[in-house]
Amino acid sequence: MYLLTWNPSKWSWNSLSEDLQTFDRVGHFDEEWSCGVSKNIPVGARVFLMRLGVDPKGIVASGYVTAEPFQKEHWDPELAAQGKEANYVDVRFDFLAAEPVIPLSVLDQGPFDDMDWTPQNSGITIKPHLEAGLESLWARMTGLGSACSPDEIIESSSYEGAVKKVVVNRYERDPNARRACIAKFGTKCFTCGMDFASRYGEFARDYIHVHHVKPISEIGAASQIDPLKDLRPLCPNCHAAIHLTEPLMTPDEFRQVFVKHVQQSS
Repeated sequence: MYLLTWNPSKWSWNSLSEDLQTFDRVGHFDEEWSCGVSKNIPVGARVFLMRLGVDPKGIVASGYVTAEPFQKEHWDPELAAQGKEANYVDVRFDFLAAEPVIPLSVLDQGPFDDMDWTPQNSGITIKPHLEAGLESLWARMTGLGSACSPDEIIESSSYEGAVKKVVVNRYERDPNARRACIAKFGTKCFTCGMDFASRYGEFARDYIHVHHVKPISEIGAASQIDPLKDLRPLCPNCHAAIHLTEPLMTPDEFRQVFVKHVQQSS
């Protein structure tokens, strides 16, 4: 988890009003952001944006990194004129506000005071022991809920009133890989295009299953996941249906089958 910074006295976010409108319209906002001297922020990393320099100060946005750090012309016009470059990351912001949602005064006390929230550079690491608390507070303040959900379909016999002991293998999932997948493909179903917020309302926004192109049960051990190649967002119905195919179809193959079926049914 990383802290990006924005100082309005050094960089005027002139398009902020338009960007807020974009966020309100589509539910996210994509932007490249300076990450200071950091060059190793991974795709899928969780980031928070801290407004500094002038009041009000505090966290105004959250999101996920969608591309590895890269260099380009410096954001400061004077340094850019000298040929200087800066490090950037592409970010999909899942929440964006004009003013702080969590004021700096809150972060400077209680469980969060074990960190400098006013760093000189953007892209610093948020201390691991503060991550869960910050995420929880952010969720309460913004209304953002976890989009995580069970990805498995467990088929078993069941009998009402019976007591049954079930032992299953549990394969760990990397939440950063899930986040990177959603940052790339969004939360609409890759197959049918269903969007939970459009169908059910705001309370269901960003809910989606993430499907492993190669069944995770076949991996059997720790394995490096490429979220842009190995994962796709699927609604629960499509997720269940794709697991009924034998051999297991790829998401692209399954989408073609779905489209063909819809066309034949219309």
